[in-house]
Amino acid sequence: MVGTDELSQAKLNVLTHLLSKPMKMAVYFCAGRREDPLSFSHYALNVPLYTHFTSPIRRYADIVVHRQLAAALGCGPAVALSASELQSVADHCNDNKYKARTVQELSVDLFLHAFVEQCGSLEDKAMVVAVLEHAFDVLALSVGMVKRVYCDKLGVKWFHHSTEGGRNTIELHYQSSQSPNEVVVLNIGVFQLVNVLITVVPNDPLKYQVVLKLPPFTVPVVPIKKEDNGRRHQKR
Repeated sequence: MVGTDELSQAKLNVLTHLLSKPMKMAVYFCAGRREDPLSFSHYALNVPLYTHFTSPIRRYADIVVHRQLAAALGCGPAVALSASELQSVADHCNDNKYKARTVQELSVDLFLHAFVEQCGSLEDKAMVVAVLEHAFDVLALSVGMVKRVYCDKLGVKWFHHSTEGGRNTIELHYQSSQSPNEVVVLNIGVFQLVNVLITVVPNDPLKYQVVLKLPPFTVPVVPIKKEDNGRRHQKR
């Protein structure tokens, strides 16, 4: 069971993203050109056989299936295409389906970029999906995009990456606003909720800069420089 609270729903979104990332798009193919029936299955739908045929007014692949079905039922002419020719039709449909999806995704990105640019910036809740040595990736929950947050852009005094039990974490050390000798530590790990600020990169319609909002009672410091040991990074 999945909880209905904010943390549980955010974790569900992250898990869905992580599971979907290695998957490839479903493709059309001619069954007569494949020998292994196991390759006919549709993983996401969890069915052994699947084809499109419900939208012949907008998908040519559906028209092909309708014609084959009509021929099999004896209420239409025989399909005069070989398996090789049908595979060429399937390849053409796959190519155009991929192009259409790419255009759709870029259109959404372009609209979001224009929206954020008009707002000046966008504050959002996000959840960490991956931790690297000098950065981490977050899933912005309200807009559904994954972006990289670079530690040297966060105004921290220093940061430290560590790995324990195969789990990567980053400690962000912020300068305390209460005392010059104190720091506020924020630990970054997978499935952690954070508050982010999203801004656009000037003159680039598809790029964003994402940073964490400063924790309470902290002040930013000047950009830090990387230490040679690659483990701890702090202001010189």
